[in-house]
Amino acid sequence: MSKAESETTNKEQDQYPTRRSSFSRGVFFTGSGTALNIVFLFLETMIAARLLTPEDYGIYLLLIALVNFFVMAIDFGQRTSATQLLAASDSVKQAAVANSAWVFRLVVVALVSILILLGQPLISLIDSAASLAQYTVYIPLMLVAASFDELLLGLLQGFQAYRRMAIAQIVRSVLRLSLTVVFLTVFDLGMVALIYSWIISFTVSAVYQFLALPISRRFVYQRPLLSEMLRFGFPLQLTRFLWFAFTQVHVLLLGALAGPASAAFYSVAARIPKALQRLSESYIAVYFPTTAALISRGEHRQAHRVLNHSLRLISFAAALVALAAVLFSREIVILVFSEKYAVSSPAFALLMITFHVSFVLSIMGYTLTAAGYPGRSLGENLFRTTVTIIGDLVLIPIYGFMGPVFASLIAAYAANPLAIRLLRRSGITVTLAPYVKQITLLLLGAALYWWIQPAGFVYRVAILIVFVGLNIVLATITRDDLDLVLPQIVSKRLGALIHGISLKV
Repeated sequence: MSKAESETTNKEQDQYPTRRSSFSRGVFFTGSGTALNIVFLFLETMIAARLLTPEDYGIYLLLIALVNFFVMAIDFGQRTSATQLLAASDSVKQAAVANSAWVFRLVVVALVSILILLGQPLISLIDSAASLAQYTVYIPLMLVAASFDELLLGLLQGFQAYRRMAIAQIVRSVLRLSLTVVFLTVFDLGMVALIYSWIISFTVSAVYQFLALPISRRFVYQRPLLSEMLRFGFPLQLTRFLWFAFTQVHVLLLGALAGPASAAFYSVAARIPKALQRLSESYIAVYFPTTAALISRGEHRQAHRVLNHSLRLISFAAALVALAAVLFSREIVILVFSEKYAVSSPAFALLMITFHVSFVLSIMGYTLTAAGYPGRSLGENLFRTTVTIIGDLVLIPIYGFMGPVFASLIAAYAANPLAIRLLRRSGITVTLAPYVKQITLLLLGAALYWWIQPAGFVYRVAILIVFVGLNIVLATITRDDLDLVLPQIVSKRLGALIHGISLKV
């Protein structure tokens, strides 16, 4: 390679820290699959919320929260640690990692399922009315299906098989909605319809992903690799446990302290923020292995570029969505969940503001893990979860289902400066100014709406337009940020438009 060609290559690497086409294709596939999953899940929620009573729907939500707890508990950090190892290994080691992971999961899930059936009386502690205990027999089936679906999705992520991940999510979503409609309307199975559709759809998705693994599947495992995964995954498991407490403990505590109906009102308010959180995972599914691969090759400068482009882009997009949710919270809740859940609209608005910060914190946490500091990511999650649980215990008796909303908001904003400090302590460069401006503009827009309370549609849209305009003027979003996830021709035109507007202003 000539000197001129070498300089050109280095310049391109500095300008584009990772292959834009590969990154954008990955985001497209994972984003498409997750987006369709969210749409179909919303349709299922709309149907279930209308055909089931809040008490029955609340029991189902408690059951799902319990299953998700067991899925988290038996993971041992494997999903993320396997993804990390697969992204940074050769093909021989990749096959050994994948086989060791699914064989170990099979053994663990079998043992835990037996313990769940033996411990059925303990389930009544979550629901004082003991309505949940009669459905304990379904928990092992739901656990097996969901646990393998999650693990195999992580393995495909490590192989960067994003198209296959999208197919699995789409198949699961379409099948789940179809079965729910049939079981509810044709067979009139009530709440059990949702359980059957869950088990069948997750099982089909897991079987497809298992067959789609780009390796020779063998019932063997290598103890050294398994030990490596578990050692690396231990702080990740603790982090995930804390993340579960941060996101799921609300429903369990509401069920225990305020009853299934309060759990239903909170869950309805959290449905859209949680769906967007799941959509955000489609970005992280590409961001995490990409950053891990860059750091493993010693390309720290490029990894820092990906981080800062991602922070600006994600923060702007999430803040825009959050502000729109604040402005139209009541209309959205009534449209999606019916008038009987209108009381949940203030909770929905505040949870959307929490989502904005939580998404950014996820990017920061995965950056620490990719850089080899999962313990520091754990520290941030430990702080946030502690504040959340204390807030729940104090605020739920006072504010009911609004208690977890306030607790989540306080914890997310309190953890933000800690995450930034941990990144800088780890030698990771973080550019804060654009991100801080975006947070400030979001909070000002929400405060303006709650102060003035404009009823007109035009006034609320005007607040959104002003928010976007101020972000352009303050240069919190640039063409380089758009280049990361959009095709070059699209990002070029949007970048030119943003630059032109900023010059005119």
